[in-house]
This record gives sequence, structure tokens and C-alpha cells, in this order.
Amino acid sequence: MHIIRILCTLVLLILATSTLWADQIEVVAGAGPSTQITKLFFKQFPKHKDTGHYRFIVVEKSAKHLGGVVNADNFLFGRTGRLLFDVEKSFGKREIILAQIPISFSGGSGVPRIPFSMSDIQKIYTREIDNWKAFGGSDVPIELIGRERLEAVFISLKEQYPFFKTVIFDRVFHNDDIVAQFLTSPSGKYALAFGAAPNFPALNRVSVTDLNLGIEVGLVYDIVNEAHPIILAAKEFAASVEWQRFVRDAGMTPV
Repeated sequence: MHIIRILCTLVLLILATSTLWADQIEVVAGAGPSTQITKLFFKQFPKHKDTGHYRFIVVEKSAKHLGGVVNADNFLFGRTGRLLFDVEKSFGKREIILAQIPISFSGGSGVPRIPFSMSDIQKIYTREIDNWKAFGGSDVPIELIGRERLEAVFISLKEQYPFFKTVIFDRVFHNDDIVAQFLTSPSGKYALAFGAAPNFPALNRVSVTDLNLGIEVGLVYDIVNEAHPIILAAKEFAASVEWQRFVRDAGMTPV
């Protein structure tokens, strides 16, 4: 009986120790535009700050900006695709801006590789020009690929260029991955789309000479965690010179 008690005590000690040292898994889900910059942040964050036994998993698939806000109800962080609205802040949410990422236009392989102006883009999206032959391309209709009404990049485009408010798209997709897949397929050869530049690295980037537009993206957390050591460490690292260098090296703009 004495030996059994000793064995039970050892088992309990082992279980307690393994629980004590187990990783705390933190899922970071949310908006698609912030996927790449968030992956970079959580690759570097543990190298520069003591994150203890916290391990961060950045979910590749987009859960949208709202999904990131909701994610902060259950985990320390969610991902944002734009600045928080006042109503979101009123629900007790706060943000850590990681970078400003550029907005770009991308097309299928049949889209002419010439410099466009925003005036050209306006004529395309308002259907004043609806065939690629006007830009020296093939004699085929221009297909416009869009996003849902509240998508972060689309919101920014509508704010900066009001003509986007009345655009009628040929197809609407609900995340950047699907847009990218379509543009690289035979069906998307003559299609034009917009999105967060880091999410379309291998596509036919359309050069728009006078486009200088980006969106500020980052992390969202719940105000109840304001004093959490990981939140404080994330804020400090996001404001550091080291992080600003990583952002620039990734082709994005520090905020």
C-alpha cells in the first residue's frame, strides 16, 4: 500500500509538472489582408520578447475583420483588416497597428503589362472602357473581380475613390485566396482584381503609376487584457526599431 501511495504521488507530480510547462496555444485568426504581416510579427516576437510558454498559431484562412474582433473574445489576439470603428472600440476592443500594407491591382496573364493611371482604372471600373484592346491588349472584354461590400480593401478604395461605390462586378469572391486562384486559372486570364499586395506576390501585378494607397492592419485585443504581460510586450515590440526594420524589409510601411 505504501508503494502504491508513492507511485500515485509521483504520477500526480509528473502530471502537475507537464501541465505547468505545457505550451499555451494562442490562435490568431481574422482578416485576410493582415495575414502575412501577422505571420512575420509572430515569427519575430518570441525572438525579441519573453513570451513564456505562449505559442501563437496564425491561421492562414481569412475569418474576415469581424472574425478577428470576435477571435479576441476567446484568445489574446485577433487580426484586423483596417482600423477599428468606434462601435468596435465601444465593445471593449483595442488595436495594435503593425504596418500599413499597400493596395494593388492584379490581373490574369492576358492583362496588358503596361503602366496604367488611376484615370484609366476609373474608366475600366465605370465601364467607359470595357475591352483590353483599348490598352493594346487582346480584343476581349475586361472582367472585373470584386469583393464583398464591407471588405477592408474595398472600403478603403471607396473612401479614396468614390467611383468604386457604384461599381458592378462580374464576379465577387470572398477572400484573397479565391481571387488569386481565379486570376491564375484559364478562366481568369483577362480578369482584373484588387487586394492587399502581400497576398498576391506571384500574380501579374498591374502597375498603376499614381496609386499610393494602403490600409493599416494589425492586432485586436479585448480591453480586459490591457495589462496582460503578453499584450504589453506585443505593444512594445510593435513600436520598436527592430520591428520597423522588419516591416520595411517586407516592403510595407511602418506606422
